[in-house]
Amino acid sequence: ASEVANELILQDEVDLMVTSWTPENVNPVADACELNEVPCLSNGAPWQAYYMTRGGDPAG
Repeated sequence: ASEVANELILQDEVDLMVTSWTPENVNPVADACELNEVPCLSNGAPWQAYYMTRGGDPAG
């Protein structure tokens, strides 16, 4: 997923990325978008998988 996301960002110059389903798909796409400063909308993956892998603390 990250390879396709990087190709869309760097070669096709997308302005917005949309991704969905499992964290195995959403997280690599979100990482590529974050690295390249491209907005990313995701749907279908639990927020915990996205938030926790970025060092988030749900308690605070």
